[in-house]
Amino acid sequence: ADGTLSATVPATVIGGSYGVTVVNPAPAMGASNALPLSITNPLPTITSLYQTSVASGTSSLVFFVKGTGFVAGASQIVFGTTALPATLNSSGFWVATIPGSELATARTVPVSLRNPAPGGGTSASLPFAVK
Repeated sequence: ADGTLSATVPATVIGGSYGVTVVNPAPAMGASNALPLSITNPLPTITSLYQTSVASGTSSLVFFVKGTGFVAGASQIVFGTTALPATLNSSGFWVATIPGSELATARTVPVSLRNPAPGGGTSASLPFAVK
């Protein structure tokens, strides 16, 4: 063997620093010293909004955004200046609920996606109309 070991890191692991050890099974048994592994969250990209407008005064809205670079359990949809927790559905849309307080007044709202540091950041935005 050439001394190389490979492993797959699950997509559910969010960015950060982790200690990685190798454990040998019996009869050799024993663990290596820990070496650092840094995982950087991707910069998300927004590609489309499932819906581009809603009537002002709507009580709340389940909102769907298409994009890439989702980090499970950490990504947010940013509606104007309000960051909303997002989940990824089976169709590849990021989903969040926009509260009625954000839909009370007619306006154009920038919508973007955000991932936390390390790495991460906020995507470009697309406009959403509250009419």
